[in-house]
Amino acid sequence: MKEQGKAFNLTVASPDKVYFDGKVISVIAPGKLGYLEILTHHAALITSLQKGNVIITLENFSKMKMEVTGGILEVSGDVSLLADEVLQAEWRSES
Repeated sequence: MKEQGKAFNLTVASPDKVYFDGKVISVIAPGKLGYLEILTHHAALITSLQKGNVIITLENFSKMKMEVTGGILEVSGDVSLLADEVLQAEWRSES
């Protein structure tokens, strides 16, 4: 289990809307070469994304899932995900 307190800032946006902006402990995204997980202190990275699900884990371990059509992911301390389009987003609580 991931430790609490290891959070970083994540922003998920499309050209017309910000879908999420807050503290998380993990984000899993569909990179062009497969899914990748970003945790706190991840090395700097810029990569393109393909169509697939983005899974965000908050500090309280609740999760948000978004389906994106592609985009760009940038890690530089904070993490920014600019999606071409977000098709759907849903929350679920992990208790």
